[in-house]
Amino acid sequence: MALLEQDISFPRGWYDTHTGLTRRGTLTEFKHSQELDINIDSAVIACERYYNDLAHTVEVIPEIADIATTMHSEVPLAVTSSGSRKSVTASLIAIQLLDYFDQVVAAEDVTEHKPSPEAYKLTSSLLRVDPSRCLVFEDSDEGIEAAMVAGCSVIDVRNYASIYD
Repeated sequence: MALLEQDISFPRGWYDTHTGLTRRGTLTEFKHSQELDINIDSAVIACERYYNDLAHTVEVIPEIADIATTMHSEVPLAVTSSGSRKSVTASLIAIQLLDYFDQVVAAEDVTEHKPSPEAYKLTSSLLRVDPSRCLVFEDSDEGIEAAMVAGCSVIDVRNYASIYD
């Protein structure tokens, strides 16, 4: 939708292979890969606005929600996202899971984004848990790479999410 304001079509298939990037990173990569003239700043603002307007429509992945609701009193839990804190928080509120997480690490908390391991290293530090003892549930190639480089174990949840598409 945000790129439609600039009369640019954004193929869903392309987006699905770049979901671990920040909005700015995704749009910049798209601009370069497609050799397009995109006003990145305007597109980022529009993307954020559209996402926040639609955050209430986010659907929970039941298997992940079950883990969060079952384990929150047993082990520290966090969300590590390339999204903005506002978007991540809105999504967690929409699926009624915000209160189950001890920490939320968002795009503005780090200077290097996925596939850099910085966000996962910060998350493990905030939780006071060695990365080798962290289990990450990830939905992107960039996030899987970041978590593995940080020293975490990873479960790819994209197969679970596709069941509900």
